[in-house]
Amino acid sequence: MKSYFGYIRVSTAKQGTHGVSLIEQKAAIERYAARFSLSIIEWFEERETAAKRGTSSVSLGMLFLLRDRKANGVPHS
Repeated sequence: MKSYFGYIRVSTAKQGTHGVSLIEQKAAIERYAARFSLSIIEWFEERETAAKRGTSSVSLGMLFLLRDRKANGVPHS
């Protein structure tokens, strides 16, 4: 089974509770991963917009790990 990172984010506090919350995003990705036999080995979570600050440290750290082949990719639902 290939290994993948899970990545979820919300850009506003309101989105975190009304809209596509982190819990809903994670559940959707978990369903997708189960359907296609993907193993989520680590989750990356962001709770703020990256547009105001550039690339966030969370997503940048994940990209470095992907570059170093620590996972096969990041699934999306």
